[in-house]
Amino acid sequence: VSDDWYPDLADPLSHLEGAAGADLMRSLGEGRPWLLMEQAVSAINWRAVNPPKSGGAYRRWSLQQVARGADAVLHFQWRASVGGAEKWHSGMLPHAGPRTRTWREVVGLGAELEGLADVAGATTPCDIAIVLDWPSWWALELDSRPSTRLSMVRILRSWYEPLWRRGCSVDFAHPESDLSGYRLVLVPQLYSVTDHGAQRLVDAADAGATVAVGYFSGAVDEQDRVRSGGYPAPWTDLLGIWVEEYRPLLPGETVELRTADGGLGQASASEWTEHVHAERAEVVLAYVGGDIDGCPAVTRRSLPSGSAAWYLSAGLDQAALDALLLRIVDESGARPILVEAPPSDVEVAVRQTDQQRFLFLINHGGTAVPVTVDDGTGCAWTRVDDGTPVVDRITLEAGDVVVLSTARERMVDPA
Repeated sequence: VSDDWYPDLADPLSHLEGAAGADLMRSLGEGRPWLLMEQAVSAINWRAVNPPKSGGAYRRWSLQQVARGADAVLHFQWRASVGGAEKWHSGMLPHAGPRTRTWREVVGLGAELEGLADVAGATTPCDIAIVLDWPSWWALELDSRPSTRLSMVRILRSWYEPLWRRGCSVDFAHPESDLSGYRLVLVPQLYSVTDHGAQRLVDAADAGATVAVGYFSGAVDEQDRVRSGGYPAPWTDLLGIWVEEYRPLLPGETVELRTADGGLGQASASEWTEHVHAERAEVVLAYVGGDIDGCPAVTRRSLPSGSAAWYLSAGLDQAALDALLLRIVDESGARPILVEAPPSDVEVAVRQTDQQRFLFLINHGGTAVPVTVDDGTGCAWTRVDDGTPVVDRITLEAGDVVVLSTARERMVDPA
């Protein structure tokens, strides 16, 4: 499994896409290490404006991919071309030769990767899965739908972001794979699903996983034929609800939501709502106003296994979605990498072998921040670069990456 990673320098949150893409590559190989086949050392040549990467960005984004499962870091191109369509695409050896910042950063990364040789082959333990299926994605975004404004990438990113910020390890899983080993299975959008895929989600819930299903999921089978009898037909029993009608929203239209006790919070919905009937589920959020005033927007059903099944029928605003998903994470028993949530712009990732555990700390922000490195195992960390012991916390400089390691045989399972 391999990937090309060219972040959009105009997007201040491009590192979220980088993290999710790396998690996806690792997941496609069923947890095995993968290959970063292509990246640019600095500028690319195919956007409207192509600035160079700022100092440290090339190292940071490269090590981000290693942190999430890459066992090799390759580049395009070796020597910057002097002719042809890609002559303004940066190379490891720039037009100005080895006296450049770019060359020094390439050599520096090479030396750093050599020092991380023990990471090769290490895997990433995950107890959260996001379900993703390409045919369903393609079908969702065809025309002649209740709304053609739905974007799978945008929906996935909105669900992934709060998990990234909390420092959770996440797999992407095909709906027909065995999901029973996860504590939490998230289905942000699965418009189309086979009978086998639908049953896999039920099996995971029966095995004790908490499940959360997003709107317009389970609507059709793999032939794009509607599953009738009340949406989402494959999971109405699991979720304890049924949907009478899809009610997509017009551009600019929003609907307010209230908590189950009647108090008005800050939650709102845009893009999508549904007329939901809760028969065996509690109402967590309800719609306010219009034809579906008082109808459930978010529901939760307690399951015999001791877990829960959630349904999110609305396109929640990001703050409300963040709060809800983190509540679901906590309730499911899924453990983030660190006990204490990292600072806002800090990414954490972990890889481990039978002998060692490696903790990657990546500061995508512009200021130095302290990071508490307690992962619940009771073990101290050591910096890989210089062997310095790290006790309790570390100051992570702006734009920096620090890799810590510990002998795994000394770890104590926090469970």
